[in-house]
Amino acid sequence: MEVGAHVWTEPRRRRDHAMSDPSDECRLDTMSQWTARTARVLAAFPSWAAEVRCLDLTEEVGELARAILVAEGLKPTDLEEPIAQALCGVLFDVFALAEQYQVDLDVQYGVQLAALAERWASR
Repeated sequence: MEVGAHVWTEPRRRRDHAMSDPSDECRLDTMSQWTARTARVLAAFPSWAAEVRCLDLTEEVGELARAILVAEGLKPTDLEEPIAQALCGVLFDVFALAEQYQVDLDVQYGVQLAALAERWASR
């Protein structure tokens, strides 16, 4: 295999089921609804500036990276955060930032996906 080539493999261990399975009702929520629900949860917390929220997002991405390294058997650890929980930590901060900047993720993510699809189709 050439240097830098990546071969996708199935995860060695599954830990993603540590979080309970949401109801069908939750699965149908839009990103705008999740953003609003996140804002309601955040109302109970001290207000953070966007810079602090972005730093927290960076920390959450680091926790996701660690969870993936552990799941792939590349990093041993005593404290394991399931990948699903780590992804939700990232989403929490993304939804919080969307609320803070009044970004309609349902619209903007659709625009982003279309742009990515077009970019890849033109290759």
